[in-house]
Amino acid sequence: DFENIESQVWFIACQLRYYLARITSAPFEIEKDNGQSGIYISFDKTYADDEFSLETRGDKLFIKGGKRGVIYGGYELLENLGCRFFTPECEKIPSIINLELPDVSKREKPVFEYRETDYHNTTKLTYKYATMCRVNGSSNKIPERFGGHVSYALFAHSFGILVPPEEYFAEHPEYYAMIDGKRDAGSHVEWQLCLSNPDIANIAADNIRKILKENPDKKIVSISQNDNVNHCQCEECQKIDKEEGSPGGAIIRFVNKIAEILEPEFPD
Repeated sequence: DFENIESQVWFIACQLRYYLARITSAPFEIEKDNGQSGIYISFDKTYADDEFSLETRGDKLFIKGGKRGVIYGGYELLENLGCRFFTPECEKIPSIINLELPDVSKREKPVFEYRETDYHNTTKLTYKYATMCRVNGSSNKIPERFGGHVSYALFAHSFGILVPPEEYFAEHPEYYAMIDGKRDAGSHVEWQLCLSNPDIANIAADNIRKILKENPDKKIVSISQNDNVNHCQCEECQKIDKEEGSPGGAIIRFVNKIAEILEPEFPD
């Protein structure tokens, strides 16, 4: 009876059965019991999603973890035994006839909550390889039954959503960047916000608040400039750029201001 086993536990149990059989040329069985020896895999709700632990006790090895962490724990064991997963099609699996469980006691939690690369093998090919690489970002598209992934509530080049020009430009052109002496908010590949304007942080925070309430399961919002280098040339923005040593200074201040506004309601 495996009906009540979490899908992530079942998935990594099947993975361990497959790879351990390849390592040893011996059959491995998945059972739901509490025997005298074996590898015990369990989902633990007290663990963070990506946290896991491995612990040897006598002839037993216990793998515990969150919904992704329990999978990471299984792959951690396989890597400790010498397995290497280079690509979905290229693996190194050692041959060990007399396999002994390692004496291990470790608990790990990633420093970075969000982990992603633009590597085609993890973003376009298989969720399995993404879990092997311990990446969990929105482009990895890992189904929830295999641990899921972390999604943005708002992703990239978001100025047009934070302070929509169709709503504000006619009455408040000063909200938008001055380029060569002119305020503009045409194509998103051309315009930016005037980040020194004191009004726009509250407007942006209000829109982000709405987005977060509509997406209660998401914790990441991208507050990011449009896809160009036309940063504002007004006197106040240039003053900030000079103080900070970079046009990035104004956007970092803008991001921090929005974070301060939203922190009491959205501390995570």
